[in-house]
Amino acid sequence: MDAVPVANNPVWESAATFSGRLHNAVLSAGAEIAAELRDVLPLRVANLVVIDDGGPGGPGDVFTAIAQRYCRFPVLRVDSLEVPAFVGSDTVAIALGQGADSSTMADAVAAAASQGAQLLCLVDSSDLAVAGATAEANAVVRVVETVAPWTAPALAELLAPGLVLLEVIGALPAARNWVLEATHELTAITPRLIAEDGVAAATARSIGRTFPLFIGSGLLGEAAARSWKACFNMTCRAPAFASTLGDAATTELQGWGQHGDVTRQMFTAVVLRQEDEHPAVGVTVTKLLQELQEVTHAQVEVDAEGSQVFTQYLQLLLLGQLVALYRADQEGLVPGPTTAYPL
Repeated sequence: MDAVPVANNPVWESAATFSGRLHNAVLSAGAEIAAELRDVLPLRVANLVVIDDGGPGGPGDVFTAIAQRYCRFPVLRVDSLEVPAFVGSDTVAIALGQGADSSTMADAVAAAASQGAQLLCLVDSSDLAVAGATAEANAVVRVVETVAPWTAPALAELLAPGLVLLEVIGALPAARNWVLEATHELTAITPRLIAEDGVAAATARSIGRTFPLFIGSGLLGEAAARSWKACFNMTCRAPAFASTLGDAATTELQGWGQHGDVTRQMFTAVVLRQEDEHPAVGVTVTKLLQELQEVTHAQVEVDAEGSQVFTQYLQLLLLGQLVALYRADQEGLVPGPTTAYPL
């Protein structure tokens, strides 16, 4: 692969404008989607099912964490060929496609439709299987030109309608205003994130050629860690791992008991932090990183900025993209098409 400087990399440039894209997507799609959904949604929403083809760390996973954090009813993510038996006429299902013509997602959409769920399908124009599955369903279908899966623009285009959905069903009554405030704040933060002496570049240098283990706590932090892993896999074409703080500090901690002479050359622990963490999180992180000093190459803490939880979450998602892009640039890699074998 040819080396492309970060400043001239179109994927990098699109990541740097992530907040603006999300802002514009909410503004352009919000009123139209809200009007379409209000006409077809059930009077009472008992549960929300998120169907996606992106795997852990993809847009569906990212959106599910937001929904689970704020919805007062069960939210479940599905990435298999079928949906649970509880899906019915009081279920709202949202399908988020990334441009892969996935029969897995199409079958799940068809199953949800056959069980009476109301569907909001966000699909790329190339996703013919999902489009066919919704042809006779009670569905609101939006074609989203994601262009490049697993990038910041794709995430913005898929997140925006989903957040509007949460507003319409009453889970986030002022979601659009909330998102617009967060994106304004993130726009102001972004220049510091992308600077060559900023946190993204520093984190990428700390990881170097080691394999990162990304650790998050809470619904949003754990989803952010999975997103960082996915970005690293897809952009750097290198192994990366994600864990929850609960697992990393208990059962997984025991797995570092041997082979420290090997692991300290191969692994870097990266802990993603947020301001609204439970007080116990800080204590656990301190103890965990002390234990990992002897068995990992480096231990890095990344602190999210922002006056509200959602801004911090968006910042962590963007940082995952930027860190991966910096590492790819350090290796002279240009992100491009990837190989995948969906069900």
